[in-house]
This record gives sequence, C-alpha cells and structure tokens, in this order.
Amino acid sequence: MKKLLLLLMILNFSCSTKTKESINEFDLTNLQMLEFLNKNIYLPKTYKATTIEDFINAHKVNRKTDSFQTIQNAKLYERKRNGVKFEIFCEKSNLKNSIIFQLGKYTPLDKSLVSPYVNVLEKSVLSEWTKYGITYERLESKFITSKNTKSIKIKYRINTDGKNTFMTQYLVTYKFNTFSIVVTNEKNNDYQFVLKNFATY
Repeated sequence: MKKLLLLLMILNFSCSTKTKESINEFDLTNLQMLEFLNKNIYLPKTYKATTIEDFINAHKVNRKTDSFQTIQNAKLYERKRNGVKFEIFCEKSNLKNSIIFQLGKYTPLDKSLVSPYVNVLEKSVLSEWTKYGITYERLESKFITSKNTKSIKIKYRINTDGKNTFMTQYLVTYKFNTFSIVVTNEKNNDYQFVLKNFATY
C-alpha cells in the first residue's frame, strides 16, 4: 500500500494481456523525442510537442476552460513547481486532446497491483472531482505485458459540464524507469499502440 501511495503522490493522476506487435498502427504517425528517456517514439501524426505555458494559454484563448481542464492545468503547474519531469503533446486541431508523459520513481509493476492501485486512485484523487460537479465511470482496468514493459491501463469516461471526455492512464515500467502516459481525448481514442514504442530497446 505504501508503494501505491508513493506512486500516486508522484504521478498524481494519473487481468493480463499481451500486446500484439503490428507496424500498421504506426502508418499515421511521426517520430517525436521523449526527452526524459532520450528516446524517439511514434505518436499520432496530428499531435505536436508543446510547453505547459503554451498548452494552458491556448485553452484560455480558444475555448472556455471547463472545470476538468482547470483541475488538470493546476496539477501541471504544481508538478512543474515541484521539479517533476513531464512532456506534453496535443492535437493541432483540438487542444483538448492531449498525451502527457510524466516520469515517476522506478517501481516494478505486476498484475497484483492493478486492483489496489485503482482503489487508491479513485478514493484519494478522483473522488475529489465530485466537488466540482465532475463525474466519472471506469471503463477498463487491466495489466499489459510485452517483451520489455509492464503496464497498468485504467480508462475512464469523464463527464464535466454535460460533456464527455475519455481519459486513459498507462502506468509503465520500462528498463529501470516508471512513468505515466495520460491520454485525454474527446473521441474515445486511447492510443494503446503508443506502448509498442517501448517493446524493444
């Protein structure tokens, strides 16, 4: 339990299956540099790297920021002040769709952590959202393994101000790094193929 609480403090959200190795899902992608791992990875072609300042300012300029986005923005600023390493990629045509990578403390993952991690996450983090009229429904929680990674996937439907947004968190251990990938998307795209970037060294 202490290990789970430590992960939540660091990442602050963010059954076993084998990932299928298929290059087809990389056809509509571009290489992007993930600086904190010093690794080039494939991300959707419509996404670009951005800074926290540009990301938040673009929301203010282009649309009314909803309560869910306001909370997420505040967490990003808090993480930056605390020196947490993270990188943001957002969709050029819809800034509400984003993929955020965040480095955490190395923690070996296994299937037994899925259920307790979900429970701690929902009780200590997501339950706070109800104060702002945000509701959530868990759609998926599972353990995923590949040759060089172990991951926990948790997916939610978030309802805020009467609109649905889908948020998926991947907690990933790769080599001796543990990091989260948080995908926020209005069209229910969770981009699980991104995990394949870490299937080989």
